[in-house]
Amino acid sequence: MFDHEIRVNKQMLKLLGAVVKDIDDPHFITPVAGAINPPAYILSHLAVSADSGLAKLGRAKLCPDAWHKAFGPGSKPDAAWSYPSKAELLQTLESNYEQLRSAAAVATPEVINQPHGVPFFTGTPIESVGDILVLLMTSHLGVHIGQLSLMRRQLGFAPLF
Repeated sequence: MFDHEIRVNKQMLKLLGAVVKDIDDPHFITPVAGAINPPAYILSHLAVSADSGLAKLGRAKLCPDAWHKAFGPGSKPDAAWSYPSKAELLQTLESNYEQLRSAAAVATPEVINQPHGVPFFTGTPIESVGDILVLLMTSHLGVHIGQLSLMRRQLGFAPLF
């Protein structure tokens, strides 16, 4: 199940790695001009998002509860937060998405057709756990890669393509 989304997710994570590769550690934890969230916050949010997808599939969350509070829906960056290193965040993100892809690949129709229970999407065409998984593995990730790409350019790096 989710064969297309799994392939797209793998490619998007490669793109994410390329986008943040040149951003050094000081810029990684500091908001870029015009942005609210620093790159480290965005990667932490994506790790938590993949974790939330795992929970929708009945799997254990991988991130600490403090991460869900600090980086989950509706959270705001906190200057007092001590982010993990860029390398650790990228490893956590990749691991969480790897686990999400593995769980999605074997998810049963009974699970993926259940209502998702995410208040933000109530009343939208996003109705099921399967819809949320597609969103998390593709477009949600893409939106945040776009933010990071813009930050990269604002820091003066040349386009990747």
